[in-house]
Amino acid sequence: MVYREPKLYEADNEFSTLRSFHFKPNAKTFKIGESAHHWLLGFRYDGKAVARHFDRWQLIDLHHFRIGLKVEFQGSNKDLYQPELIILTSGSQSVEWFHLHNTYSLGFL
Repeated sequence: MVYREPKLYEADNEFSTLRSFHFKPNAKTFKIGESAHHWLLGFRYDGKAVARHFDRWQLIDLHHFRIGLKVEFQGSNKDLYQPELIILTSGSQSVEWFHLHNTYSLGFL
């Protein structure tokens, strides 16, 4: 069994150090179900948005690919801006000073 991963990349960015490949596990779309080869088929193109010209392809074996792991905490605005999380606000709704003063030590107040 071989898992195949197609990838487009611009010719000008072939040797860029910016992240261009990532894997994000997701219970609904998790496509890797067993131990197998994982190949990436990269197609180089000229970078034009219209009438792209593909001039090269490369088959990459990801078995010896050295990965970097990025642990990331993330949340949506809905997650962040909950009333119980707000310490101070410039809006019409304010946090009670007593609660703020007894919960946090803020040197700028």
